[in-house]
Amino acid sequence: MSINFIRIGQRVKEYRCEKKLRQEDLAWNAELSASYLSGIETGSKQASLRSIIRIADALNVTVYNLLFGNMTGQESNDLDELAAILIDCDEAESNIIKKTMLTTAVALKRSLREHREK
Repeated sequence: MSINFIRIGQRVKEYRCEKKLRQEDLAWNAELSASYLSGIETGSKQASLRSIIRIADALNVTVYNLLFGNMTGQESNDLDELAAILIDCDEAESNIIKKTMLTTAVALKRSLREHREK
C-alpha cells in the first residue's frame, strides 16, 4: 500500500480550516515550521510520522483520520472488532484470514454490482 501524501495534506488543510486556524498557528502548535506545514498541505513535502502525530495532536484529531479520513462510529467499531480477532492470531493465521477476507470482499462486491445492474 502506498501513502498518498497529497491526500494527507488535503486532510490537514481541511481540519485546519474547519478549526479556523492559520497555517502559522497550526505550525506553532505542532512545533513545525510554517513553510514545512505549507509543503505538507500542498503535497510538495512528505510528512514524517513524527510530524503527522504532532499535527494530529495540534488539531485534536486522530492520526488515523489524517491518514485515512473520517469513519463513522460503526466503521470504527467494525475495524476494532476485526483488529481484536487478528491480534490473537499468529502470523500464519493472520495471513490466511486477511487473504480470505480480501478474496471474499472482492467476490461479494462483484456479485452485488452485477446483481444491481440486472
